[in-house]
Amino acid sequence: MDTMAFNKSIHFTSLRENEMGSSLARYFDCCIHFNTQAERRAYYDYCLYNIEKGWLKSCEQTDDYFTDSMDGYLCLELYTIKNDNSKKLGKINYTKADKFIYVINNLKKVIIIDVFVLKNFIARLEASDSLKTIRPDDHQEWKDKHDTLPTICALLPIEETLLQDPKSRVIPFNELTISNYYDRYH
Repeated sequence: MDTMAFNKSIHFTSLRENEMGSSLARYFDCCIHFNTQAERRAYYDYCLYNIEKGWLKSCEQTDDYFTDSMDGYLCLELYTIKNDNSKKLGKINYTKADKFIYVINNLKKVIIIDVFVLKNFIARLEASDSLKTIRPDDHQEWKDKHDTLPTICALLPIEETLLQDPKSRVIPFNELTISNYYDRYH
């Protein structure tokens, strides 16, 4: 990725994580700790915790700017295809977080779901040969258009995915007091 574009993308990702994480901390009446250790950043983005109630959840956040219906799909990055066409683990495979925070920006909704449940659901679908995936046909065209390495993503039907985790939550932005600036961080 071009250095300026990469830095801008990372900066906006950080701002979205700060805004969403802080909003979730207010919503759940808890504290937040952002992961600032570069060597551990792949493990989780932030932790939400409440010392008085005795709980802590590490969270991995991702943003979706394509889904426009709850009848749609969650798109979870399984692998990144490197320049030599080998694969490295994608976000859903390398995260060590407890909860996956899936922000559906077009719908102004946040899905919170257990990472272990997501991984098991993907594994069951894969084992039954019913996992839908998406990958670019032309890697160079992808790189030229998106200025990133191509990915292989799992497409999980939202409603069916939510049914896998009875503790999953769907929270509208208006309940999270998201600032008006959030849309500018894209």
